[in-house]
Amino acid sequence: MKNFQRTGPAYNAGLLLAIKTAGLSDPFPALLPGRKLSDVELMAAIRQALVSEHDAVAQYELQAEAADNPEIQKVLRSIADEERVHTGELSHLLELLDSKEKDLYEKGQREAAEL
Repeated sequence: MKNFQRTGPAYNAGLLLAIKTAGLSDPFPALLPGRKLSDVELMAAIRQALVSEHDAVAQYELQAEAADNPEIQKVLRSIADEERVHTGELSHLLELLDSKEKDLYEKGQREAAEL
């Protein structure tokens, strides 16, 4: 079996095709071989990934709710929790790229608690 290379023009083209096929907007339209994403572009890509993770949580939760088998429900809810962990990791990356992110998240939590 051939080793799959996770870099280079073929990989980048594959990523872009997967994004477009999934109906997602292209978070890095100017990606060329050897070019790295700017912080702004990277933040856009991470935000896109967050949307996908939140969607995955909803999908697994709905599937668990619709299942009759308790073991299947348990596994699907566990997978949903893993996706929630991913959202935390991605949010952390946004905070590393822009220090205002964490402040704004905390502000939103305070505002919601005050309602």
